[in-house]
Amino acid sequence: MSLLLVFLSSQMYGFSSGSGILLQHILSIPIDQCNSLVHRLVLHFSSQPSAPPSHLHSPSSVISSITTGIWSMMLSTAAATQPPSTLADGAVLLLLVLTHQQMSGRNPYRRALLQFTDEHSSRKTRAPFSLNLQKLYLSLCNNLSEQTTLLLYLLLQGNPHVASFIFSRSDIALLVVPLLHHLHGSSQQPSSAHHVYMLLIVLLIFSQDDCFNKSIHEQHLQKVEWYSERSLTNISVGSLMVIVLVRTIQANISLIQDQYLSHHCLLALVWLTCRPTSTTPHLDAAQKIVTLFKQLAKKYHRITQTTTPTTTPTSATPLSPDSEAVFRESADFSTEVGVVEEILVMILEIVNSCLSHRLATNPHLVYCLLYQREVFSPLHTSPPLMDLVRNILSVVEFFSKKLEESGPSPYSSPFVLETIIRCSATWPHHRLRVFPELKFRYVEEAQPEEFFVPYVWTLVHKNSPLHWQQFHVSCSPSSSSSTIPH
Repeated sequence: MSLLLVFLSSQMYGFSSGSGILLQHILSIPIDQCNSLVHRLVLHFSSQPSAPPSHLHSPSSVISSITTGIWSMMLSTAAATQPPSTLADGAVLLLLVLTHQQMSGRNPYRRALLQFTDEHSSRKTRAPFSLNLQKLYLSLCNNLSEQTTLLLYLLLQGNPHVASFIFSRSDIALLVVPLLHHLHGSSQQPSSAHHVYMLLIVLLIFSQDDCFNKSIHEQHLQKVEWYSERSLTNISVGSLMVIVLVRTIQANISLIQDQYLSHHCLLALVWLTCRPTSTTPHLDAAQKIVTLFKQLAKKYHRITQTTTPTTTPTSATPLSPDSEAVFRESADFSTEVGVVEEILVMILEIVNSCLSHRLATNPHLVYCLLYQREVFSPLHTSPPLMDLVRNILSVVEFFSKKLEESGPSPYSSPFVLETIIRCSATWPHHRLRVFPELKFRYVEEAQPEEFFVPYVWTLVHKNSPLHWQQFHVSCSPSSSSSTIPH
């Protein structure tokens, strides 16, 4: 495996005619041998083979180690000579390198990975190979890393047999919670932008499945140890996902300021909260959504009140350096307003969908809207937002009146929540303007190699035990010119 990585590593140092010739030779290997290699690599990851104690503790010379490694490679017995996890990790890296070559053309390795099936399936289909998907699933759950996240994305996006198997799992929390844990830890680190995007896209693909949405709202966690902001107890996996996605948007707004990252988070939130299978969110999840809106509404009010230049340059009037700076500032201002406005609209659409279709099952959301009612009033005259805000103000007005009829204030939190639940049955649904159902679906962009090939070599550079000459690397994390998939 290391030998193949070294042979192909000229891509890491910039593409050359030599690497192209070698790559064509590798892609021209007979299909049955390609299938066998991919099968072996996936099997190594799935089984997570450990090295015997004699290999880990017995001293050996450098020459004997090299000889043993080459001999083992030739005999396909590398599992007996590699340290724990090294073989599985190396298998994933080589698998990613091979399957991301010529993604739009002939690639027998990619075809094998995207067409293999479950060895226990009752349906007999013609496939490159089959293996135990249960073991593969558990290996993904227990060994999640940046490179296995990319492997998971590849399988969910391209292999219908694996995707169907994973979506049907009743224990999907075993995989989703580690994904959320990684997203929670990576979202505040600009250097992890590629990993954050892959995590978000995987979660977005998951959230597009109705069975998944129903399942994660039914599975509960007694406590989330790694969530440090506050104690989360007896919370559904769906509500935890909402909380982590909203927190990722907040971190992005304050640190990274990448509009596409926030957009991906919001798309996943749309699927999580606006589907018929969505159920009552945890109070913390509802609070997170409304608090994010409050944070952005304040920012929107502040930047729209800022005095900005309204004159536009023409080709007939040359600009002075000071004028150019003013117009650059104006363009930046317009971009910032547009980004914040887009996020506000999407949050309002999410809230409106919950209120229009499932108000009775969202008492915590109604409670948070009542508590933060002053946030929405100033926005009812803003053209892009006013129709969406009016719906929310109608709900707030109705339940505020019901509270007043129930007795004098102040009201305790349990009393308010009980009143909302009781009065939801009499809520007149015709008061709300119904907006079109929100529908989005992730589609991989054309020419994905522009992102994935440099990214895969970045992972090899960071995670393989091989030593690479840093000053020659052109696809390193600091110098990659690849674009994030949007």
